[in-house]
Amino acid sequence: AVSEAHRAWEELAETSIDQISKKLSGGETESHPVELGTIVQVAQHAVDEVVSRFRQEMMAGDNAALVAAETHADSEVAASVADFVRMLVEVIEDNGEMRKRVYSYTEALQRDTIEKAKQFEESMAIAEEPSEFERFGLKLTSMFD
Repeated sequence: AVSEAHRAWEELAETSIDQISKKLSGGETESHPVELGTIVQVAQHAVDEVVSRFRQEMMAGDNAALVAAETHADSEVAASVADFVRMLVEVIEDNGEMRKRVYSYTEALQRDTIEKAKQFEESMAIAEEPSEFERFGLKLTSMFD
């Protein structure tokens, strides 16, 4: 059960935004950029798949740890093993949910950063335009040229 949890943990690490971006762009992130929204959707779907598969493997009736627990003579040992397996499932589920939230926050942060950059560029463009007083001064100087 622990080795399966470790495998699932490693699979979840492979759902990172960087890893998914590389997979979607064929390893050419510079020349084949992929929208962050697409990357996040694929990453979140991959997380759901890993968590779902792990949950099914751990809670299936043929899971070796659960079978051993059910056939053990001591009911406390059986209950402890079953609780441990459930705890492993919860840890993987929590890790998956945390990853999905981080991916969503990353996407939202990128959108917010792009919006602020646009606002900054607009404010700089406005600041570069001459004021009415400056325009009047330019007209006066051009009259004397």
